[in-house]
This record gives sequence, C-alpha cells and structure tokens, in this order.
Amino acid sequence: MKRIILFALVVLLGQPVFSQPPSWSVTPSNFQFTATVTGILIVNDTITNAADNILGAFVNGQVRGVASPTNVGGTHIYFLTLYSNVAAGDTVSFQAYLAVEDSIYDVAETIEFVSSGTNGDPVNPQELHLNENNAPYFNATVFESVLSNQQFTALYLPDYVNNSADTGITFSLANIGGNLNASVSDDTLYVTHNGSIMIDSLRVNLLDSANTSVQYDDQYFVYEVTGINTPISFDPIPDVLLGNNSDLCIDLSTFLNNVDNDAINWSILGVPQDTIGAVSVSWSVTPASFQYSMNIVSHGHINGLGVDGSNYQLGAFDGNNNLVGVGYPQLVAGDWLTFLTIYSNVNSGDVTLQLFDTINDVLYQEKTDTIAFVSGGVEGSISNPVQHYYGNYYFTLNNSMLCVGLFDTIDVVLDSITISATEALTGAMYSVTTTVLISYFNENQPYLTGILDQQILPSMSFTTFDLDNYLTEIDGDSVVYSVIDTNNITITIDNQNVVTITPNNPTWRGADTVIFYAVDFTTNQLYDTDTVIYSVVNGIDLSGIPDQSISLLEAFAPVPLNDYLTHFYVDPVNWYSSSDELIHIVNNDTLYTYLPYSGWAGSDTIIVMVENAVLTNIFDTDTVIYTVVAPNGMSELTDNKIAIYPNPNNGEFVIDLGATINADDVTVKIFNAFGQLVGNYYINSSNQRLDVDLKTGVYWVNVSSGNVRHIKQLIIH
Repeated sequence: MKRIILFALVVLLGQPVFSQPPSWSVTPSNFQFTATVTGILIVNDTITNAADNILGAFVNGQVRGVASPTNVGGTHIYFLTLYSNVAAGDTVSFQAYLAVEDSIYDVAETIEFVSSGTNGDPVNPQELHLNENNAPYFNATVFESVLSNQQFTALYLPDYVNNSADTGITFSLANIGGNLNASVSDDTLYVTHNGSIMIDSLRVNLLDSANTSVQYDDQYFVYEVTGINTPISFDPIPDVLLGNNSDLCIDLSTFLNNVDNDAINWSILGVPQDTIGAVSVSWSVTPASFQYSMNIVSHGHINGLGVDGSNYQLGAFDGNNNLVGVGYPQLVAGDWLTFLTIYSNVNSGDVTLQLFDTINDVLYQEKTDTIAFVSGGVEGSISNPVQHYYGNYYFTLNNSMLCVGLFDTIDVVLDSITISATEALTGAMYSVTTTVLISYFNENQPYLTGILDQQILPSMSFTTFDLDNYLTEIDGDSVVYSVIDTNNITITIDNQNVVTITPNNPTWRGADTVIFYAVDFTTNQLYDTDTVIYSVVNGIDLSGIPDQSISLLEAFAPVPLNDYLTHFYVDPVNWYSSSDELIHIVNNDTLYTYLPYSGWAGSDTIIVMVENAVLTNIFDTDTVIYTVVAPNGMSELTDNKIAIYPNPNNGEFVIDLGATINADDVTVKIFNAFGQLVGNYYINSSNQRLDVDLKTGVYWVNVSSGNVRHIKQLIIH
C-alpha cells in the first residue's frame, strides 16, 4: 500500500491485554485544568471508522481522558477532554483499543498539555497513528523547486522513513524523469538537472537490505526548475481623491512592474487609525439593574480591516450616553465575533456602539446606523453576523482591486494604506510595498457614466456623441474632459465636448479600450472616469471550436458550428473543412468527424472555414486539433519484441519480455478499451505469469521499464 503520512512517527506496537474493552475512566473533579483533542485514529495509513473503538489519554500511566468516536459526515472523530493539575508541561500519551482485534495499541504521537489548549478540530483533526505490522515506510513527501542556476539539495533518505522496528533497509531508484540525473550513495539521494525549465520526478523504492526483492514501500520525489526571476516593483500611485459622493476602485496591478508576469498575492500591511481620542475606559454593566435585554452577534472592522484579536471591548450606549452593554471578541471559524447583550429599562430607543482597543488605549466610534432596541430581539448569527465599521473610511481588497469609500465628512482626511505585492510560486518570492494616499474634500465629484460601447463593421463609422449627455455635476462646477487614446484609434473632443472616433488604419480589426476623464475645474480637481470599448469586426467571426481528445473505440462528438459563429448579416453561409488524415463532413451546420481506419491513433488538425454565401469575400476560419490517445498516451499499438501467450486467454497468461527490457524493474499496466486503468503490477521475471480477474473483452497491456515502453493487445474470453 502506498503510504503518505505527515508525522514522523515513533510507533510502539502494543500487545493485546484485554478480552473485553478496557475500563478506562477519569474523574474530572480531581483536576483543575482541561484541554481538548479532536482527532482521528489512523491504522496502517487508513482511518479506522469502527464505532466501538476507544481512545485513552495517559500521563505517567494515569488515565487523563477517555473517548469513543462520533460519526461526523462518515468519519469517526474522537472528541477527547484532557485533564491535569498543572497548567502546562504534562506529556500526554495515548492508547487505542481496537474492538475488531480486541487489542490495545500505543499511539505514535504525544501532546504537551496546555490549559485550555485545543489540538485539532472537525475540519482539520489531530492525526493519531498506529502501525500494526511495524514495517518501515515513507512518512514524508518531497517537492523541491530551485532556480535554473541552482542545484537540488542532497537528501539523507532515512530521514523520510518511519522505521520504528529498526529494520535493515536500503534504497533503489526507478522511473527517473528524463530531465534528471539521480543516484543513491550511503543512503543519500543526489539529484541534478541540466538547467532546463521543467518539473519532473523519480521513484525511490524502500527495500529490505538483507533481501532486496522485498519492497516495503515506494515514494515519488518531485523536482522543479524555474527561470531566474526578475524582481517586481511599483510605479507611484496617484493620490486617491474622494468627495461626499465618492466610491473609488483602483486596479493596483496597473502600477506594478511584473516583467515575468508572475502570479501575485496581494495583502494589506497597515492602515492608519481614525479614533475619537486616546483614552482609558473601565466598562462594566450590572444586568440586575435592567428589565429588558436583546442580543447581537457583531463582526467589527476598523478602516476596512476586521478586528483581529481579543484585546477589544465593545460598548453599547443608549441615547443619554449611558453604558448598557459590554462584550469581547471571540475567535469563531476564523473571525473575531462579539456576542453582545444590550440592556434597557424601556422597550424602545436607539443604541450606539464604541470599540475600545485595550492595548493601545484607543477608542473608535461606530459609523453605521444606530441599533433599535427591541426586548428579546436578536440581530446577527455566527454564520451571518452584523457588520459594524469604525474609522474614517472602509476598503476592500479583492486580488489587485482596491476599493475605497467614506464614512466621515472631515475636510481634508490625509490617510494612507500600505499594500504588499508578493510573487507566488517562484523561487525568489520577491515582495514589494507601496502606499496609497487618501484625501477627502467636502464637495462632490462629477459623475461620468453610461457612455456606450460601439462595435462596427469595416464599412461603417463610429457614432459621434456629446460627453455632457453622460455627465452629472452636483456642485455646478465647470468640467474639463480628456481621454487616454490608444494606438489603433484617434479620439477628438471639440470645444462643444462632442467626441469623434476614427480608426488609424482602415484595415484594422479588433477592440480598443478608452478611458474618458471628467475633472472638476476647481482647486481639488475631483474627477470621475468611464471606460468604453470601441471595436471594428469582420462581417463574420468563427472562433472557439473546442479541440477533442478521445481514447480508442470512442467517437468524436459532433460540433454544432453555429454555436461558435457570429454573423453580422442575414445572408446564409457556406461551410468548408479540410485536414490531412481524418474524415469529416459538415451537414446541417454540424461538423462530423471519423477515423480514417479502425485503430488509428495520433493527432490531426482540421481547418473549418465559413463564408457569406452572398458576399463571398466575407469569411473566417478556425483551427482545431483532434486526437486519438492509445492507453497511457502511447501512439504505437503493437510491438513484436515482447509476447503474451496464450492470447486470447481466460485471464491467466505469461508475459515474455524477450531481450528488450531489464526484468529487474518492470511495471505492467492493463487498460480497457476506453483507456481506463484496470490493473497495475510489478514483475521481476523475463517470463512472468499473471492471473487477472477481468471481464470478457479487448484490453491493452502497457509494459514499461524506465523510458522503454511497449504495448500489446490482450483478449479475455
């Protein structure tokens, strides 16, 4: 069995000592402190889901916790409470009673007790391992990525093996990828590459040193070589200018110099704190002083960032600024939520919130609507808490898109947000930061919106329009228009603000994106933009016909060509197709494709053309690739250098390797007629007898060793 285990285990195999379940028990009142374990029990790499198993926790042989499993979504999870009389330091070990064997085994992992500590949860439970047969196995995987001017690290292979019984082991290599050179010396794996950009792998076999024909386990080690990376950098980002009516979004990626086009992780490193003063508060409420109450579940945000710790107090105040409720954030499912009870002696009135940072002695005023008190009322839940906001403004960061909006109307707010961009999936992982400055002015920005996209045929002209028809200027300020031109079209704005769009080249086909600006002719120069797309298209467009890849004995799917056609005329169309080998025909606007002969495998390119049946100079083409894949991606279907006999057979047959394959390390994979893997075997004899349980039919046998591969047909009757 293939083993992939995340822990380095020191497994002590217990012996059966009970003929019935153990009488483990613990008295909670004898202990001062508790912790929890939410775990699963893994026996020989497989989660055991027996309902009558028992898990016990021990400190120096004393029972400190007992649990039976609970079925959670098909997985049996142990919810175990640990007990101790010291707040931290006890080493907790575990034993598991397996009912099916009526035996007790020691668990590999131990846990250091910490009062109120949690170890695992139902989504990511603590793994607790047994290894009944005590055979050595790989307990870790390897993925190493280096730059093309670096080499891979030498690995001492026993460090990746669990060998609790101290069995004699050795290693061999197989399936070494063509981009790698590899060897094992003194149990150390050495892997090198030739500098090519690639990802490849090799298989390491774990063998008995006394008898290398005994293989305990195997593991694939994966290696990647990436290109030498160019650092990323930011261009300056213009100040964000907001007015009373403003909400603004900025695509930060447009200011990032990313020569290698690497994937980028975006994050917020810091924001300023808008407060109502540096104070010190001491909030407390006596519930017995009130007649009525209600509850809310609140998720707080400070200038757009979620509250991120328990060092906050949430206070509720009535219309006379009397404190009527206090709560503290608790971490629930990754968010800090506050469960707040609000009290009152009248069954009505408005309540406002304040948030106090107990570490920095900073007080924030909540910016959204007041809460209407209702006796017995409940607002929000764990899954849908009420969102409350504190600070001057709010923002969201979705990938590279930063959006900002205002709470306050304080002229002028000069705040900043620090943004980080970090390369993802590169060896260098370069990271850079930039600062976005935010200013607010007590006036309204202009609105420029609704300018229509235009798409025309080559014989047509773009429609002129008046920018004033798309402008809203609340303050009555004069506005200056401008535009960012493109390379393919020219845009002019005359003194009456009428826009004319002209392609630079009459033969140009395509689409260009244009940004129009409307800027207040004032000191603050608040502005708005509208993005418009202008395109010139052919009278007919054919694109997106999907490639197809099938296995032997499958058929290509018919293609309704009209699904991939855009035609700007009402005229009928004519279809044509061509290729080198495949047979195809278009009937009723549908493409049908057939093999030239039974057993054909490979790839062929089909060119599909459509033309306007009236205006024959209006046409377009699309190119698609059709592929027939033999089992395991092989294009050769027979090989006379190996033999299978008898053939046909009833599932019992001999594979004769001849002299073409080294019999020391041979893999045999059997595929059905649809290319599905139905059998996988290792053989070490040049004349190997196999007995397989397969239904009657035609199969393909893939025999491989290293880079040498052969395919033979197998018939089961």
